[in-house]
Amino acid sequence: MDKKLENNSKSNHIYSLDVLRVILCLMVLFFHAVGHKAWIVAKTSIFWHREFSAGALYMDGFFMLSGFVLYFLYSIKDFSNISILKDFYVKRFIRIYPIYIVHTIIWCIFYHKFNLIILPSILLGISAFYPPLFNKMGIGGTWFISVILFAYLLFPILVYLIKFFEKHIYKFLTFLYLLIIYTNIIGANWHINKFAIYINPVYRVLTFIVGMCIASIFIKNKEQESRFLNTKSCILFALLLIIVPVLYKNNFFNHVPFGKNWTYYSCVTIPLFGLLIYHLSKIKNGLFNVIGKNCVIQHFAKVSLCFYLAQSYSITVFKNYIKCSNSLSIFIIFILTYLFACILHYAFEKPATKYFTTIYNQYKQKLNQ
Repeated sequence: MDKKLENNSKSNHIYSLDVLRVILCLMVLFFHAVGHKAWIVAKTSIFWHREFSAGALYMDGFFMLSGFVLYFLYSIKDFSNISILKDFYVKRFIRIYPIYIVHTIIWCIFYHKFNLIILPSILLGISAFYPPLFNKMGIGGTWFISVILFAYLLFPILVYLIKFFEKHIYKFLTFLYLLIIYTNIIGANWHINKFAIYINPVYRVLTFIVGMCIASIFIKNKEQESRFLNTKSCILFALLLIIVPVLYKNNFFNHVPFGKNWTYYSCVTIPLFGLLIYHLSKIKNGLFNVIGKNCVIQHFAKVSLCFYLAQSYSITVFKNYIKCSNSLSIFIIFILTYLFACILHYAFEKPATKYFTTIYNQYKQKLNQ
């Protein structure tokens, strides 16, 4: 980020959204722990097993939050300016690509798996476009990177699209919502494998755009007074963390084929996440703002990208070397994931971002001389 944008992002930081960011990270970790049978004790508890078996549903929130934050930060930028456009792509690339490559290298060493045929799709960040590769070379843990890179590629165009529909943003939002539902109807009708939709970047970018729309509505109504924001946010959190898992575990969509496909529940999660992100973003004081400013939450939010990537290491280490089956298992998995995330962040992500940013800034200075 340039200095102006960096200062702007710090002064306009929405701390309450960091609470959601952290909860999404944890729900995905717990889902993987249950799904990979690392957290065996969960199966003896109906409540916890129900809660964390539905963790995959919360990726809608991850992409919506990403779209919201990016639009909130960059909507004022004029992407018709080549210099600004180049800055955006380089800065976003530096932010995510080096740690993605480091993770891939570590994964290949860690699991002793390497495939030259698959490698180009990983290096280009397009592996999620090929669902059969999901369990190859760690792609199962990095498919979301493909989605984010694809969203970054389209983002400048999407900004103009949102602004074009700004006066009719609710109609456009409704269209996106119906398009997402229609995609899942096609998937159900044609018995499409759940991963073919779940990790598909084109499908996932739709939820990213929904987040951008929510940001547009927020910016327009930013100064408008709202009441009971913390209370409303608590209710929405409860619906997402309790009611949605109940619907999923009881196979609410059992009248359609493959009724446990995660994306079928987007018709429920997307409106709830949209309302939650909007209400959280308007909170200036109160419970969620205080929690979001907590140093632990801030640190966790800072390493959140690496936390997603580190899950594959921690669960594998736990299953192969610890094999604990009591109530401490999820605590151990969490600690391992957090430690691996900190190592990735401080040993690779942060230094790489600083290094490549410095090189890019020096390059720009030479051009301006």
